[in-house]
Amino acid sequence: LVHPNYAGLKQFDVDQAAFLARVGYVGLAVDFYREVPEYTYEDRNPPKGKNKKHHLGAFRLMDELLRTPKFWRRLLGAYLDAANTHPAVRPGLAGAIGYCFGGQCCLEQVRAGHNLQAIVTFHGLLQSRPFVNLGQKNQRRMTSEEFVGEVDGAKN
Repeated sequence: LVHPNYAGLKQFDVDQAAFLARVGYVGLAVDFYREVPEYTYEDRNPPKGKNKKHHLGAFRLMDELLRTPKFWRRLLGAYLDAANTHPAVRPGLAGAIGYCFGGQCCLEQVRAGHNLQAIVTFHGLLQSRPFVNLGQKNQRRMTSEEFVGEVDGAKN
């Protein structure tokens, strides 16, 4: 599995999956975000100077996943299950890579007990707490106490 960074699936992630396929693996680049008017697929690769909509849209969709860890883990598991149905995949022999938020996804799969033999995170985020005051000057991550009180967490 190739998990994208916070911006969602982009050509870079598809290229990484294609590279893995060229060297003998089955590469599946996954997409966690639904397309919404506030953040379309085209917004994921913004031209220079057009980053504000890109950053805010991406962080809002990422934050939705962070606030619904049970759903997020089911989504990660569904992609792993789908990958295991590919005829070139030996079920039970899977790995995942991810960049930034994608690395966090890899760690979340381990926390969920998904059947992965290896993960590689490239500067993966170590904690999965959502944001408070997203898009504002006082934006920050939830404290552990806020997370326990506000989010229906998944067991590790």
